[in-house]
Formats: sequence, structure tokens, C-alpha cells
Amino acid sequence: MTVRAPGSAATRLLRRARLQLNDYPADAAWSADARALLVAGGQGQLLWIDLVAPTPSLQLLGVHQGGVLAVACQSAGRLFASSGQDGEVRLWDSNTREPHCIYGSDEWSEQLAFASHGRLLAVSTGRALRVFDHTGTLHAQLPAHSGVIAALAWRPKSHELGAVGNGGAHLHRLEPQLQTREYPWTGACLTASWSPDGRVLASGMQD
Repeated sequence: MTVRAPGSAATRLLRRARLQLNDYPADAAWSADARALLVAGGQGQLLWIDLVAPTPSLQLLGVHQGGVLAVACQSAGRLFASSGQDGEVRLWDSNTREPHCIYGSDEWSEQLAFASHGRLLAVSTGRALRVFDHTGTLHAQLPAHSGVIAALAWRPKSHELGAVGNGGAHLHRLEPQLQTREYPWTGACLTASWSPDGRVLASGMQD
């Protein structure tokens, strides 16, 4: 947890809690209200850590056989998503803690990302990219990429999705109609992040 001292421009990090898990964390995401942490267990456990109480509590939500690969939470809302080596992508309601499987495949879905408005969820499976709405219904099947997708990033307050991987970056505009721009790169793009004003998409390259 980040704590800013009153009247100070400096930011200090103080340890809020420490928990012993029965699994190693492969990914993590904060809930929309920052009162809980969703943790993807590399051996399969999907964990919900409630940080509101004086002593943090740990709840096992479910299991992805083989291991959890990725998790994502709406920035404003109650939904979160998980994917695993069982090939499933699940949409969860943080109130009921009940899962809804929205996609299944023999391939792994390794990247998940909610749009900032929370109504769309991007899922990458190898070179394939799909977008689901907040009900779990398929919203768009985007053109296949030339290489495996390594990272996803939604442009803030928009329906534009950046996807990077082997061969470069793609920028997909979903509305009012699907448009895709390609930015080739020799080698692999590994990370993607938009500037807060949405004017620049940065990517880290393998080279």
C-alpha cells in the first residue's frame, strides 16, 4: 500500500500485511475499490485477499486445473476475470463470487484486459484476439496477429485496444466500425502501456 506523508512530496511504501500462500503468485489485480487483491496461483488457486479487516483474510474462489495464467478487474465495477491452463476464461461477480465460463479452448488465454469504462474485456489466445462485453457475450473477433500476443492495453476512455507481440504492435479501433493499424517491428514486443492522456502507446522490445 502506498502512503503519502502529509505535506510531503515524497511517497513512502509501508508494508500493510504479509500472508503465506499455498501457491506461488503468477499474476495479481486490485479490486475496483482497492479493498481486496485478486491473486492468480501458478499451481491453480484463484485467491481473494480482503484487506479491510485488521487481519487480512484469504478466500479460495476456485481452481484452474494446471495453473492460473492471468487475472483482471474492472477499474470501476464488481466484475473480474481469470484464465488458466485448463483453457477456460471465467467472468466473476465479486458480490456473489460465482464464475461464468465465457470461453474455452485447447490453447491458453494468457492476456486479459478490461477497458477503462469496464464494459469490454479483451482476451488473447495465442495469435487470436477476442473482445467480450460485460455479460460475457462475444463482442468482436479481431483479425489474427502475425505472432503470439504478449501484452494488451486499452486506450483510456476509448474503444481502442493496443496489442503487441512478435512482429510489432496493432491498434484496433472497435467503434464506430472495426479499424486496425499495424506498426511492424523486427523482433518481439513484450509490454504495452498508454500514457494517461491516451496520446502515446509505449512498448518494451526484446532487443
